Amino acid sequence: MPVDPKDIRNKMKRSEVVNKLRMEKARDKLKRRMKTRKEEENNPELKEERLAANVPQTLETLREEDETLVAADDEEVFASEETDEFASYFNGTPPKILVTTSRRANPDTYEFANEFCTIFPDAQFVKRGPQFEVKKIVELAIGREYTDVIVINEDKKKPNAITVIHLPNGPTAHFKLSSVKLNKEIRGHGTVGAHKPELILNNFNTRLGHSIGRMFASLFPHVPEFKGRQVATFHNQRDFIFFRRHRYIFKDGKRCDLQELGPRFTLKLKWLQKGTFDTRYGDYEWIFKTAREVQNLPLSQWLMQSTQWSTLPFRPLAVPLQGRGSDEVHPISTTSAFLKNSLNVEDESRYANHFLRGDTLYGQNKIEYGLQAFSREHRSLVNIVRLGTGLSGHDRIGHGGFAAALLDSCFGTLFMLAAEGRYLGVTASLTVDYRAGMPVPADVCALAWIERVEGRKFYLKGELRSLPSGAEFQEPEQCDDGKIQLGSGSVLYTEARALFLSIESKQIEQLRK
Repeated sequence: MPVDPKDIRNKMKRSEVVNKLRMEKARDKLKRRMKTRKEEENNPELKEERLAANVPQTLETLREEDETLVAADDEEVFASEETDEFASYFNGTPPKILVTTSRRANPDTYEFANEFCTIFPDAQFVKRGPQFEVKKIVELAIGREYTDVIVINEDKKKPNAITVIHLPNGPTAHFKLSSVKLNKEIRGHGTVGAHKPELILNNFNTRLGHSIGRMFASLFPHVPEFKGRQVATFHNQRDFIFFRRHRYIFKDGKRCDLQELGPRFTLKLKWLQKGTFDTRYGDYEWIFKTAREVQNLPLSQWLMQSTQWSTLPFRPLAVPLQGRGSDEVHPISTTSAFLKNSLNVEDESRYANHFLRGDTLYGQNKIEYGLQAFSREHRSLVNIVRLGTGLSGHDRIGHGGFAAALLDSCFGTLFMLAAEGRYLGVTASLTVDYRAGMPVPADVCALAWIERVEGRKFYLKGELRSLPSGAEFQEPEQCDDGKIQLGSGSVLYTEARALFLSIESKQIEQLRK
């Protein structure tokens, strides 16, 4: 019987036994590898089977598939890009770039800004005065026919972010800046010439990636000067954008070396905004992490893994990317798609305007993201939503009218799912009781369930609660009446009771008239 080293009290003896077991394990592993190698030399098919079975798991293989990937021959995408904000550049307008920094920048930031300007042949660095806000800089730049403004921000006396503002109509992108290395810090670096560089954009394959890639492309001259042998590369991988600049060095006509010119840095997109810079009232198209943070909440994970719940994430901030330059796209399309998939109906347009969670309440500082789940067995609905400060009544306290509207909207969704699309419904009565102030911004959970059905009458109940997280989270329990118990760590903000009446489509038409 083998000896367990943990049972040996003597330290020296225990170390000796551990080392002996480790060596025996290494010898056995080597024998197995040699045996496998010999067998594969005699039968190459065994090696192919082993390699096919032992595919390593990487971040790239484990990441979720992005539904917004664009095919190389997608005519709809190319048609929308012909009329987007960057169309003027691709139609021949040369770039003219203004580069500046945050107020009272540190010398390290100025040094980076000066070297950053060498990347773009048409860039001009202007030291920023303390009286100039970004909005004022944008106005002045538009008046002087600049095509882009780039603001380099600093934190703790180091450059930490870059904001790119495309003029005159946007969009505006804000990037986190990291891993900065100036030319002098790169071993074996070359000297930057005045030639216009080539541009390489790698892996900008999604709708969001297309927008960012076109933004980067609009910063460079249309026709590179190949004589200078300089190339600038933006490589997108795992949501990071790596920038490098090199020069080709031809040796004997067959081989080619690369000499790095610098600077080198890494960007991470934090948000993309329609129009020019406006952090207070601007319309955000995409914000990093909002979706991922909501999906990683314990309750979200439980709902997505449960076989009794069908879930669909809302992506209100990303939806406008699907129709840039078009007024026909509605953020409500995700809600309609949920009903379409749940009810197996082809015509989702009939549900297009039934939800205040559409473009009315979606957006930055309002409903920034949501995850919806429906249980047909228990006739229950769960909505996890991230709320912004735009839904405040008093400062940092959620508006009571919004709470009522959100619960009523959830009741409508639940009614249609439970009715399986056979008929429509209207709210006959809604009673709302407020139990505690709802803080915003916050992640909250709207619960809705059907208490009973009497002919055309559907009696529903709902609650608006806080989300228990961390050690407070307990696996939700489903009561016999359909109610979902989130545990003692959840605070009840609002509860409501509603009566829905089922009506036919012709009655809706009469109401419209």
